[in-house]
Amino acid sequence: SLTHRLPLGYHRLVYNAGSGESYVFAAPRLAHSAPQDKLGLISPTYSLRLSDVDAGVGTIRELRALADLCDESGTGIVGTLPLLSAFPGHPSPYAPVSRRAWNELFVDFTAIPDWSGSPGTATGDPGWVDYEAAGDRVGLELARYCQPVGRTPRLRPMVDAFLQREPELSAYALFRALADVYGQH
Repeated sequence: SLTHRLPLGYHRLVYNAGSGESYVFAAPRLAHSAPQDKLGLISPTYSLRLSDVDAGVGTIRELRALADLCDESGTGIVGTLPLLSAFPGHPSPYAPVSRRAWNELFVDFTAIPDWSGSPGTATGDPGWVDYEAAGDRVGLELARYCQPVGRTPRLRPMVDAFLQREPELSAYALFRALADVYGQH
């Protein structure tokens, strides 16, 4: 028996002087309970295309706008599909490449310091999400934005402070860069 409560998450358990190994999953005892007298709404973020110009998918900005609208109308719960990172050609929210990083496809460019530009405009049927094309547009715009960041005196300290708070993201960025160069499989 364990003598103290484990933090939530996955833990490796080594036993028999190192000859055995297993995993322990520590989960919360209770899930968040919904108010019984409130209406709830769920919408995939990718379908929330409310901007004049978007890359072909809804973003965190549109999800925030929906949450604000729901709050104003008394809706108690807003839900969406998982927003975890995925490879552009494999967009399933249920098969993330990392559970520690958000999917850049849903980035709100208007919230990025000193960003100016456009993530590109989607073409084709607005009722259809072309993940690969949208991922290409977002990736190109993020690459365009990120190139000068390291050389921008005002932004560099912000990036360094963020990476100090989230050190695992440097390893994730390297993983994604290598996957871009050598393939995803």
